[in-house]
Amino acid sequence: MPLDRIEDWDKLLGSLKQRSDKPTEPFVKLDRNRASQAALNGKAWHSSMLKLAASWVSKGNTDEEIQTLAARHTLPGYTAEQTQKEIQGMIDGARRKGFGSTKLDLSRFTEQTPAMGAMLDHSTGEVQQGSSYLTLDQQFYFVGSTRTKPIPIRLTNFIAKIVFETTKVDGRDSVKTFSVQGQMSNGAPLPSVEVNAADFDRLVWIPQSWGAKAQITVGTRHKDHVVAAIKFCSHPSEKVIYKHIGWINDGGKHTYLSASGGITANGLNTEKETELQAILGSYDLPPPAKNSALDLTHNLTQFEKLINGGIGLLLLGAPFRAVLSEFEPCTVSIFLQGTTGTFKSTIAGCLQ
Repeated sequence: MPLDRIEDWDKLLGSLKQRSDKPTEPFVKLDRNRASQAALNGKAWHSSMLKLAASWVSKGNTDEEIQTLAARHTLPGYTAEQTQKEIQGMIDGARRKGFGSTKLDLSRFTEQTPAMGAMLDHSTGEVQQGSSYLTLDQQFYFVGSTRTKPIPIRLTNFIAKIVFETTKVDGRDSVKTFSVQGQMSNGAPLPSVEVNAADFDRLVWIPQSWGAKAQITVGTRHKDHVVAAIKFCSHPSEKVIYKHIGWINDGGKHTYLSASGGITANGLNTEKETELQAILGSYDLPPPAKNSALDLTHNLTQFEKLINGGIGLLLLGAPFRAVLSEFEPCTVSIFLQGTTGTFKSTIAGCLQ
């Protein structure tokens, strides 16, 4: 239906003039004491605490300070942990909406742990250089940027770092693990945890090891940013742990591993770390004799007399062969055969 006059729209949509003349509600500053009392009395607890949380964020309080202020508002029938979780969601929501962002002093970041990191391009999933991962009050922040100013976004209520990057070798395969230490925003230490490198980026180990108190804020690719922040802010020491005994070629030099470390041409190197299972844990070789060879005359004489025909000496050669077969491969095996009571087990025990 065509309309001849613009005024005819008023009949269909209502008077624009009346709507524009409608008075707006005046802005009323939050009375924190009244909101606090309402929450303590259980009246509209969620609404009152939501307003208080936004007010505290706008004031510039840290998450820890806000949690301390909110703790006394826990109602009967609820735990402090439930209140903390609920309040943290309110805090995170307020920060995402920009409450208090103009009061955040970015110089506080650079005074603590500046870490120029990598930014994820959400359109392509590629990692781009030029943004920052920073820590403040034991929390990770991602600092993105607009055309006018940087925007800090809180990622976690904890910090974490990789202190050791360990390669475990079993003689055939190797597995890399990360040893991680952490701290909550309130300063409470988190238990150390060892994570397989292949599982690290999924962050499943955080709730498994640190429980619900260690939280990652909800946001686009926040988990990816947390992974990048932990790695970039870490400076781990690298080490190798051997889960087997025997020879290894260490930089062109032979080293023999046991529970005590590695024996080299220069003696025992206790810096060679082993992690041996079951009975291998007691395979603990002492340091080599210094300045002189061991006198094995007595041992050789006893084994020579043990069995006629030199068989005792042949048996004694088996333990030596076990060590030296790295250089001269074995093609035969030795085993003991005889009737009961001929001390087969005793002889084998002495050889071992």
